[in-house]
Amino acid sequence: SPPPEAAGSPARLVPSILLIGERKCGTSSLARYLALHSHVLPPNTKEPAYLTRNRALSLDTYSRYFALANATRSCMKWFELAASGRITSEPVCKVVADGCRATTFDASAGYLSEASPHAVFQLLPRARALAVLRAPHLRALSHWRMHQRFKREGRTAYKSTTNFSLMIDAEQQRLAARPCRVTTC
Repeated sequence: SPPPEAAGSPARLVPSILLIGERKCGTSSLARYLALHSHVLPPNTKEPAYLTRNRALSLDTYSRYFALANATRSCMKWFELAASGRITSEPVCKVVADGCRATTFDASAGYLSEASPHAVFQLLPRARALAVLRAPHLRALSHWRMHQRFKREGRTAYKSTTNFSLMIDAEQQRLAARPCRVTTC
């Protein structure tokens, strides 16, 4: 969750780039590459997921995930799955180049299918969305392999994913149960 803010606090950056995609499509890799750019300060956490978790979107609340507007340095909590199977949190710290106007991004998996485009546009009218896509069968297979690895490691939340075909059926049911977010203007 974002850090608490005092009333009248300084302005913060808001994303000018939204990396939208689904899980296992490469949003994490692209976020890491983007964070290396000399004009980019990363958010406080790689996946705020604010635009999918909150019904009443507030720019003030959302902006707390990002650096102060006049900041020259920012650190992002980057969660990685270590070879040992444990999740580690490595900060990715960045200093923006001298004389550059900093920008930032939000790279939360799931925005493609879970965030309301109209609500996002209301909140961030100048932001550009960059969709990260992957062939659905390859994404599903990658996700299933990750679940199988987690299951081998003894993670209890992943014991039910034993059959790839059943997992595909469950995903189709999950998507069919969701209200359609895409509308025409």
